[in-house]
Order: sequence, then structure tokens, then C-alpha cells
Amino acid sequence: STYGIGSYLAQVKNCFAQMSDVSVHIIRFNMPVAIYDVCHIDDKLEEIAFASYDQVPTCHIARYYRSCWYLLRSFLQIEKDAPVYFFLNHTKYYLLVPEIKQTFPHSTIYFTIHYQKWCFLLDGQVAALRSVLSKQEHELQGMERDIWHSFQEEQSAYRSVDRVVSLSRFTSGLLQQVYQIPAHKIDLVYNGMAD
Repeated sequence: STYGIGSYLAQVKNCFAQMSDVSVHIIRFNMPVAIYDVCHIDDKLEEIAFASYDQVPTCHIARYYRSCWYLLRSFLQIEKDAPVYFFLNHTKYYLLVPEIKQTFPHSTIYFTIHYQKWCFLLDGQVAALRSVLSKQEHELQGMERDIWHSFQEEQSAYRSVDRVVSLSRFTSGLLQQVYQIPAHKIDLVYNGMAD
């Protein structure tokens, strides 16, 4: 787990473990398993890992996630009217949103932002990001093209889910001002660890 996501998931597991009426399924993609692996930790918690997509051409990544979802549905034993919440932690996972909504139309899908790719490429310089975004796609080359495409993917991810969890006030502002995500859709939850 990278970018603090493993620590974040550990905290989420610990939080939900204290609730008697909640079951948690942690799903990991792009893992070193043959096809998939299921680890039943207890009657309230299980982890499911799906095989790596390193050999999958970029144009077929959506197919990879759709296939994983079809397998995953067989593990999710959820009562018809039970509340269902999904927490996504990587941008590519937004490709699951249509499948989730089709299967669980009343579910709530959260996306927690742990990082944004452009921050690494531009050292977090928002003015440089705005400069890239002000250009037409055909004007872009190299790193600018990568930034533009990753921004588009991130924006699609944030728009596709029900709620976006921001771990800082700065990111919340960025979501509203640059990504054009409405404030009512953003939850600010500071990144913290239990003592």
C-alpha cells in the first residue's frame, strides 16, 4: 500500500470493527495472486485480492475492472434493503462505479483523495496546473499531455461518485476551484491516526 492508503485502510478497519452490525470487505486490485484470493479474517471482515493488470493493455483496463466486479459480486452477500457503502482509494477504481450503481442502485460511493498525479509532476504548483489546463489538448506534448489526461481522469472519478473525501482544506478548495466539484459533495476529514 502506497501514499498512506494502507495506514488509512487499517484505521477504517479498526473503526468498523467496533460496530456490531457492519461487515467489511476490503478489495485490493493489481495484487500478486493468480486470479483472486479471499482471506476470511473473521465473520465481519474479509479481504479479497485480484490479480495484477500489468499485462493488460491500457485500452482494456475497464474490462479488467468489470471482470473483477463480476467475480466480486458473488462474495457480497448483502440483504436487499441494507445500506451499502463503497470507499474507493485509487483513481482507476472509478471504472467500477457504473457496475456498482447497476448492482446496488441505492449504495453510496465515496472516493478518498490520497494524492493527485499532477502534484508529483509539478511539485504541487497549482499555477502550473492551471497553465496546462488552459491549453487545448492538441497543443500538449510529453509531460503536459500526461498531466492533462490524469486531471481528466481524476475529475471523472470525482464526478462519478456520490461523495469525495478530502484529507485537507487545501485539497477541498482545489476540488471546488480547479476540478469544479460542488462543495456539497465534498467531505473534509483530516488525515489522522488513532492514538
